[in-house]
Amino acid sequence: MLRRLNIITRLMILLSINILALTFDNVKNLVLLTLISLAIWLSTRPNMDRVKFTLLIVVPTMWSFVLMQGLFYSAEPKTVLLVIIPPNFPVLGQLTGGLYLIYQGLIYGLVQSLRMVSVILVGLAVAWSSSETEVFQVLRHYLRSRKLTVAVGLAVRFLDEFQENLKLVRVNMKILSRTRNILKTFTNIVIPLTAYIIRKTYTIALSLIYRGFTLAREENVEKPRLSMLDRSLIASSLGIALTFAIMKILTLFFLYGILYVPQLSYLYTWVVYHV
Repeated sequence: MLRRLNIITRLMILLSINILALTFDNVKNLVLLTLISLAIWLSTRPNMDRVKFTLLIVVPTMWSFVLMQGLFYSAEPKTVLLVIIPPNFPVLGQLTGGLYLIYQGLIYGLVQSLRMVSVILVGLAVAWSSSETEVFQVLRHYLRSRKLTVAVGLAVRFLDEFQENLKLVRVNMKILSRTRNILKTFTNIVIPLTAYIIRKTYTIALSLIYRGFTLAREENVEKPRLSMLDRSLIASSLGIALTFAIMKILTLFFLYGILYVPQLSYLYTWVVYHV
C-alpha cells in the first residue's frame, strides 16, 4: 500500500509521526501511535531479513532506554527491584548514595521508548518503499541542492546493502571465534572488504560522470504530481499532527507562565490529562 503513494506523501507521513511522537506524553496515545507505525511498517510486507534488521535496531534502542530509566529514575514513588550498588559500598556507594533498579523507571522507560520505536518503524517503511530515483526527483525539486540530493539518494540506495553487510559481519565473527590465528583471519576479512568499498565508490563516481552529472549544472526538474488520495493523506496527517503540536505548545506556554489565554482554560486541562 505504501508503495502506491507518492514519495512526498510518504515523507509527510513520516514527518507527522515525528511530530506526534514528540507531542504525546499520554501512554495510550504513544501505544496507539506505535500500533499505527507498526501497521505502516507491515504494509511493506517485510521479509525475514528485514524483520531481523528491524529487531536489530529496535530491541537495543528500547533496552538501553529502559535500562537507563530503570537505573536513574528520580520521581516518586519508587519500588526497588534490585540493589546494584548498596549505599555502604566503598567509594562508589558513598558517591552515588547507592544504585538501584527501579520498577517505575523501567515502566516509564518502556513507554517513552515507544516514541523512538514509532519513528524507526515508519522510517524503515518509507526507506524500503522508496527508490533512489524518487528521492532524487523530490530533493532536486524542493531542496535545490545537488550535493544533498546525491548524499540522501545514496543513503537510501544502500540501506538494503547495509543489511547484507551486517549478515556478512555476523558470519565473519563466527569464523573469528572458531580459529586460533585471529590476526590472520582478521586481515583476510578486512582486506577484501576494503577493496570492495573502494571498488564500489569508484563505480558510483564513474556512473555519475558517464551520465553527465556535475554539481555546477542546474536542471529544471518537473514538479511532482499528487493524486487526490495523496493530497488528502498529506492534509489529514499533517493537519492532525500540527493541531496536537500547537495545542501542546500553548499548554506549555501556560504551564511555564509565558502566555495565558482565559478562553483556552478547558483546552489546557484536556491537553494535560489526555495528550
